[in-house]
Amino acid sequence: VCNAYTELNDPVVQRDRFAQQLK
Repeated sequence: VCNAYTELNDPVVQRDRFAQQLK
């Protein structure tokens, strides 16, 4: 959960995660 919070806090990571989901 803490890791997910960090991802949401970091727009760069959030964008990378979003790109991975599209794959």
